Amino acid sequence: MTPADDDALALRRLASELGLGATHPPDRRPADEPHDGWAEAMLERVMSEELVSTPAAPQRPVAALPVRHRRRPLGLVAACLAVLAAITGVVISRPAPAAAVAPILAFSDVDPASLAPTSGAPARAELLAIAASAQVSEPAPHSPSATAQHVVADQWRLEIEVGGEVTLTIRPTHQDSWLYADGQVRVREVATAARFDESGQQVGADRDGDVTRDDLGSSEGRGALWAQQLPRDPAELTDLLLRGSEDVATDPTRPSVVLTGRIVDLFGTWVVPPDLAASLWTALAQFDDVRDLGDVTDRAGRAGRAFSVWDENTQTLEVLIVDTTTGALLGREGVLFAYPGVVTDQQLSAPRVGYFTTFLSSTWTDAG
Repeated sequence: MTPADDDALALRRLASELGLGATHPPDRRPADEPHDGWAEAMLERVMSEELVSTPAAPQRPVAALPVRHRRRPLGLVAACLAVLAAITGVVISRPAPAAAVAPILAFSDVDPASLAPTSGAPARAELLAIAASAQVSEPAPHSPSATAQHVVADQWRLEIEVGGEVTLTIRPTHQDSWLYADGQVRVREVATAARFDESGQQVGADRDGDVTRDDLGSSEGRGALWAQQLPRDPAELTDLLLRGSEDVATDPTRPSVVLTGRIVDLFGTWVVPPDLAASLWTALAQFDDVRDLGDVTDRAGRAGRAFSVWDENTQTLEVLIVDTTTGALLGREGVLFAYPGVVTDQQLSAPRVGYFTTFLSSTWTDAG
């Protein structure tokens, strides 16, 4: 068998795995064009496969913007995927290193297959119960020499770039954030090779990949002890966290979405004491659109309670996973019902995870 025969055999096997049988060349009559939804279905089939790539050189991506990698030749197998991409009008760029697609977590009160923007029961009672438990929890002790706050997290996001074509890139990272006594913040990220089991827990992640980010910035004038000095009165706390938000000023339906984002920012930078966590969940409980999805096991295998807020502007269901005893935020997830910025109101055939952050630890440490 010649090398060409080997390549052809590999191509046939890949086509078979993707469920593509032999077809005759189309004559391009309108009746032969793919039916509605065919392109999206084909994309889902490709994205469900584990991607394999050659690691790219470390890079420093611009925050909140997708990063395009230069494509490397991978032979006929890659060429097959390129043909599929050309047919669907979607290009799948290959991240370095590769990652599996993150499934939606299993909630006790809502079947992930039927997850919708209004799924779940009103969250007020459960949030207040968590707040009451957090209120009597003791903060973890730390020595006087521990003046830096260190937050460790696993992150995963599906980056979407819209231009003449739509580019989807899976980007898993492991992040360390240090907030120093002088208010400076260092953020270090490394690429990972995340894998997930059927229930959504992360397994076998390699956290020793290439450094993709190592920045030193500021806490935007809020200071190292800002979280410790925030008011504990829920109404005053809500007013302070929402103050100056253009989203709230121009769209009165968005306070719960904005407050959710502020809560994530707090837990992502500061060591949040239990009494502040209690006030945060009490503040969030005042909004009727916050839903309770039930018990859940997070990406790190920890038990928590899941709450959701629907963001109409981005067609995203924001999910917070909370420790029911201490009130600590274990993680946040974004479940997409449409690809933001692709085609207005273009819905996905089924919701999918667009990003998540799993907070692994939040501790006081020596500045080092």
